[in-house]
Amino acid sequence: MRKKRNSTLEKLIKKSAEPKVASSYWYHTDIANAQSPGEIKKILGLGDEHCSPLAKKICNLIEAEELYRKDWLDFKWKLAAFITIQDVFDAPIFSWDEDLTLFKQWYFYYESKYILTEAILCGLNGFTLSVGPMMRLFLEFSLLQNYYYRQTRNNGNYEIIQKYFSNKFSPNWNTIITGSLPADDFCKPIKKRLQLHLKALSENASHPYQPS
Repeated sequence: MRKKRNSTLEKLIKKSAEPKVASSYWYHTDIANAQSPGEIKKILGLGDEHCSPLAKKICNLIEAEELYRKDWLDFKWKLAAFITIQDVFDAPIFSWDEDLTLFKQWYFYYESKYILTEAILCGLNGFTLSVGPMMRLFLEFSLLQNYYYRQTRNNGNYEIIQKYFSNKFSPNWNTIITGSLPADDFCKPIKKRLQLHLKALSENASHPYQPS
């Protein structure tokens, strides 16, 4: 038993020492006639080892069920859009003194992507109560990505990101929502929707369980 336990511990230590950076891509040869972005595990960059037999069965059931097919397809396209949007975030060099800080601006996006993946896997495995808190975190990290990205462009430096990692402090959510999107009529309803989503997730995920 001790030998087996040590072997498991050694595997975990070895795994933790492996590089954490991974890269993947997918494309359609005929995007104009694309019917689907593909399997959800392909979109998320997951291997078969990440999906339990139950999760695979549920995916197959949803894919085959006419009642859910349209919503499931719409969800996969939106998921694919979120995964590929990372290419929008450029990394200009404002000053040579900033060292590698410019790479830290993707921190919020990658955290939100990992959280979203975990939330989806929990849902597919029937752990539905875990999805709410993670979806709140997903939305918060996504807003933080947009906020800090826009602020660095407005300020012309990465000082605001450096302060975040040194002080572990973020502005209040009204400031973040306001600063994460342009101040125009097109973004006004989007900001309102974000506020409503955060409020709903806060009531469902951050408070005592409600009988309703």
